Parts: sequence; C-alpha cells; structure tokens
Amino acid sequence: MARKVTFDLKVLAQEDGSCSFYLVWDSGKRDLFANQTFPPRLRRNYENWKRQYIRYYEFQTSQPVRRGGRLTDLANADSSSSVRNAEDALMNSFLDWLGAGDTRIIERQLQSALIEAVHQAEEDDLPQGSTPSQAIEVRVFLACMERHLQRLPWEAWARNLVPEALSPEAIRIIRTAQHDARGLGFGQILDALKKPRILAIIAEDNHLDVEQDWQVIKGLRSVA
Repeated sequence: MARKVTFDLKVLAQEDGSCSFYLVWDSGKRDLFANQTFPPRLRRNYENWKRQYIRYYEFQTSQPVRRGGRLTDLANADSSSSVRNAEDALMNSFLDWLGAGDTRIIERQLQSALIEAVHQAEEDDLPQGSTPSQAIEVRVFLACMERHLQRLPWEAWARNLVPEALSPEAIRIIRTAQHDARGLGFGQILDALKKPRILAIIAEDNHLDVEQDWQVIKGLRSVA
C-alpha cells in the first residue's frame, strides 16, 4: 500500500499584484504562508504560448488533407517550433517564479515530505519486488481562486520537485479543494459542469453528407 501524505495548497491573487500561498497539512496542525509578486514576464509568456498554440491548430485545420498523413509544409514546421519555444519560455518563467523568494519554502516543504516518506517506506516491510519509490504518494489538493492562476502548468511544477530516483508521479496535483470546492473559488466551474459535455468529431469531406449529424448535435443543446 502506498504511503500517502496530503497537503492543501490555496493560491489567491491580491490587489497589489502579488499572490498568496497557504499550505496546510497534518490535519490542519501545520501550515506555511508565502507571498510572491506575480511577474509580468510570466503573464506575457502565457499569452504568447496561448497565441502560438491557437495559431498552430488554426493552421492545421485550414490545410487540405494529404494522403499518407505526412505534414511536410515548411510553415507547419515553423509554427510547431514556435509552439515549443513558447512552451519552454512559459515553463521556465513559471518554475523560476515558484522556485525563488518566499514560495521556495513551499517547494522545500513538499520535497521534505517526499524524502521523509521515502525514508519511512524504506523502514517498512514492502511487498516483494516493490521499491520505496513505488510506495510514495504526496498529494497536493490545489485550489486557485482566479482563472489565470488555474491555467498555469502546476502538474509540471510538481514533477519538477521529484528527484530522478523516484517516479515523476510521486507528487500528484489534484485540482480541487480537499473538502469544500465551492468555498474556494470553484463555484462557477462546478455550475458550468452540471450539464454533460459532449465532444463530437465530424469529418469534413465534399463526398459525405453530414447534415443529419449536425442536426443531432444541435438538438442536444438544451440538455448538454
């Protein structure tokens, strides 16, 4: 059985442009507070990545289908490279933000909990064939009050905290409050999810009559 350590992490944007981080664990007996200015560079990098991402997929959908499924267009390659570069810039600025200043104490606490759990697992009797790294699971229930914070790559940040000797999933981000999602800024999201959401993929081809398919999808608007 995996040894689980559970944290609650609440992140809130402040009026002065900073963000407050509140980490709670050990059934509320222990906590940490940190405050960090939200850097303009991180916001710019996110917006740039979003633009490049949308531009890339808009280009993909505007291209005619090629037999063989190969994408050899130079413009497509350039667009793909722009997305990767923008993603790297976003990730670097995000990790730099969380790895410096006050928020570094949040990272250190999560890493300390991970190391402590590994040491405890080594002392326990593990099932035959298993390793301590397979018996660890640090869970972080993440609640962000604002949309621009929710959209950041928190899962990548968690994986970055895990030593190479352990599974990248040793720290798991769970994007909801542990006990009360509605009380932590998730009310609007939960309301939007009350109706089922449907993804329909319909081929575009001059030789196919898909009008009836579209009518079926449109007919579901009242319930989905």
